[in-house]
Parts: sequence; C-alpha cells; structure tokens
Amino acid sequence: MTSQQAQPTTQARTTGSPDVLDISDLHVHFPVRSGLRTVRQLRAVDGVSLTIAPGETLGLVGESGSGKSTVARAVARIESITSGSITLSGRDITTGRPDQRLRRSVQMIFQDPRASLNPRHTIEAAVREPLDIHRIGDPGRRRDVVVELLRKVGLDAAHRNRFPHALSGGQLQRVAIARALAVEPELLLCDEPVSSLDVSIQAQVVNLLKQLQNELGLSYLFIAHDLAVVRNLSHRIGVMYLGALVETAHSDDLFDRPMHPYTKALIDAIPEVETDPTREKIVLRGEVPSPLSVPSGCRFRTRCRWAQPRCATERPALRPIASTSTLVACHYAESIENSERTGVPV
Repeated sequence: MTSQQAQPTTQARTTGSPDVLDISDLHVHFPVRSGLRTVRQLRAVDGVSLTIAPGETLGLVGESGSGKSTVARAVARIESITSGSITLSGRDITTGRPDQRLRRSVQMIFQDPRASLNPRHTIEAAVREPLDIHRIGDPGRRRDVVVELLRKVGLDAAHRNRFPHALSGGQLQRVAIARALAVEPELLLCDEPVSSLDVSIQAQVVNLLKQLQNELGLSYLFIAHDLAVVRNLSHRIGVMYLGALVETAHSDDLFDRPMHPYTKALIDAIPEVETDPTREKIVLRGEVPSPLSVPSGCRFRTRCRWAQPRCATERPALRPIASTSTLVACHYAESIENSERTGVPV
C-alpha cells in the first residue's frame, strides 16, 4: 500500500461550515450486575472529546478494548450514552430516540460484511432496502439507483442478482459501502472495514473510500488497528488507550513527532516505518489493564517506563504541544522527548 498521505478536501480546509461531528466529554459505561444489583461499571469510553470537519477523515487507533468501536456505536446511537454530548452538523443527537434524519445522516460500515448482509437477500435487495425504508426516489427507478450505486463502488450490474456467498470479501465490503451511500449520508463510521481483507484488497477499498470522499465530500470516522492503513487515509489521527484519548494530531505530525509513550510504541511496532536509528524502540510490556479497574492518575502508567509518582495521582489532560497540531495527555511528554534525544533521564 502506498504511503502517500491523504490531503483534506478544499471544503474541509476553507469553509466556515460547522463540524460534521462534535463529541464532548463522552462517557459510555456498562453496568456489571450480580443478580439484579449493579456491582461495578465497565468504563468502555471515559471522557472522549473530538471533532470531524466536513470532508475530513479522523482515524482512531489503539489496541483491542481501547473503546474505539464503542465511540462509533455511540455516535450511531447503537450504544446508550452515559454522559457527555454528541452534535451532528450543529444538531444535538445525545438524547431522544434516533430518528430518520439521524439514520440518513450517519451510516456505519462494519468489519465483517458477511455478518452485516442477509445471506438470503440478493445484492440488489440489500442495497435497495435503505431506499425502500427511507422512501428515497421513485420506487419504479430504484433498481436503476442500485445499479448506479454498484457502479460507483466498482461493481457491475450483474452483481445485483447474486447472493452474498457468491462474492469475495472485498466485493462484499464494496456492497456494504454502496448500501451505506444509498441514503446520501454526511458521515460514515468505518469500524475496522479492511481488517478482514487481504492486503491487496485493503488497498483497493481504502483507495475507493478516498475516491468517494473526493467525489461526494463525505466525512469519515475510520477505526483500525493498522496505523499504516490509517495514515494512508486520515487527515488527523486520534490514539485511544483504555477508553480515553491520549494523543491527537495531524497525520504527518503524529508520525514525524509522536509525543505520548503509547503512540511511540504503536509506531515502533510498524515494521516498514523508518524511525530514528539512534532512538531505542519502545516495546510495550504487560497487558492492557481491565476497564473494570482503570489505574489511578495516568491510565498508561502501569506500562510506561517513564512513569513518575505524579502519574499515579493526577490524570493528565489533553494539552497542546507548541508549534504542532498535537494534543497529548502526558505530564512529561517534552521531557521524555528530550531524554530520548540527549540521554538525560526524565
């Protein structure tokens, strides 16, 4: 896959349009019950704030269990929100029952297209279903719309009469994208959409998403484990750890100058990324703590080689790094960077 960076569309850079998505201090907690009594809270998402501009892709990365998918499912109102707010194009969608406007504005592409498509429905029926539900267009012309949507995602009209079992994983993901586009959404929530595909097919699907963004002005929340894939598509990247954002930055800034120890470790784990040969690579030790028992203070401190007493008592807030687009949740980010460069202990 090419390492060429995605560039923001003109719309995302120059207009004064409100953000397509604005999440403020989002918490999603799941009760752990013993019988009828709630005994603990699993804090899947614990105070996440982020924005996505028109025509922009925000990549969201982190280990399994970091809360990435829960953020997307909360935006789609699949999961209930414990506290915080979610605004879509200036409209608060935090409370109330999800309505037709929300369902048309936000669509989700799931990791496994075979699980998200009905095996008993033809491809035409799958793509046409949202058109029928939302009563979009002339019923007599919806077959033509389905054919056009399939063409837009790189499939031909012959695919509409097939069933999911007759298509490859890459073709099925294109069908899932076509179905999402049927209602003309503003925001696509892409939850690990290429992780189950071969590398060559991953590149095709990522290039398709970039092409559709340029043509239609779509905004993406793109979730993945693979930082190389995220870098290829995203304008900005957010790094999550144990339910919270630990760093956000423009893609170039994040890879050229990662500031959080966790981000450094994720980038060091990518074999093809060229890093400073004089810097010792960071290898993460131990397992991610349970979201049922989040460490006090900095939640990464139990795996951080630079942890100090302050890290155990004071949770670091996201704060800006001078002369960059970076926000980092680390008390000693600059000192760690200086230590790596000079060898002087933090």
